[in-house]
Amino acid sequence: MIFWGGLTLLLAVGLLYLYRGFAVEERHTRLLKDDQQRLMEENTKLRAEVDTLQTELSQTGSMLKNREQILRETTESLQQVKAQNDQADQLADQQNHARADLQDQLAKAVQAIDPAPPADSFKIWIEGDHVSVRLANSLLFDGSDTVLNAKGADLLKKLGAALKTAAPDQEIVIDGYTDSTPAPAAATATTPAPKPPNLWDVSARRASAVVRVLADAGISPDRLIARGLGASHPVAPNDGPDHLKNRRIEIVVRPLSMGAPTASVSTPVTTAEATSP
Repeated sequence: MIFWGGLTLLLAVGLLYLYRGFAVEERHTRLLKDDQQRLMEENTKLRAEVDTLQTELSQTGSMLKNREQILRETTESLQQVKAQNDQADQLADQQNHARADLQDQLAKAVQAIDPAPPADSFKIWIEGDHVSVRLANSLLFDGSDTVLNAKGADLLKKLGAALKTAAPDQEIVIDGYTDSTPAPAAATATTPAPKPPNLWDVSARRASAVVRVLADAGISPDRLIARGLGASHPVAPNDGPDHLKNRRIEIVVRPLSMGAPTASVSTPVTTAEATSP
């Protein structure tokens, strides 16, 4: 009995230890499975993150390539703009030098005829892309004539030679001006005073006389324009003591415009036909 009791007890204890071993192993196995599942989930999550990062990296690479392309195109555009600006600056410098040279040559042409012309009788200036010459009527015409005097014709020949050389591709506009007070015509007992001449017509005839000399100097008529502007655009008050300054010729040298009209030159008038300023 004692033997069987001890054997039973021994078997019970062995079974207990065996059960406890199985329980521990099962728990360990379950923990391993849980860890494996967790690791698999984390691995899946990490793979998803890696895929996302790779997609973002690919997109970033594409964006960088696009930005590099944009940067190259922008750089090329800036270089083209700079080259164009440099060319424009160079052309502007050349044009400025050409205008300054023309101004100098025109001044020498006037001084070659009259080394000491009366004060305010002529002016040469540059304004924008224009070179302008202002000549008092006293340098070109005698009194109220619309026919050039000999000295005036010689002066214009000199100016024409300078314009032909220094402004070969420019448009030349000749504007004639008067003041607003035509010279009165004398009346007799039997003949009433004639109507004062039209100031616009007088200024146009004087401008046309200048055009003829410039054309004879070799300047193409296609580049010449004559305009009679009468008493408009005065440089001094027409009712003041300096009103005679308004009797003038202005020559404007400017870039050739598209479709520039050919100068219209009328028949010369005689001194008797024009008794205006």
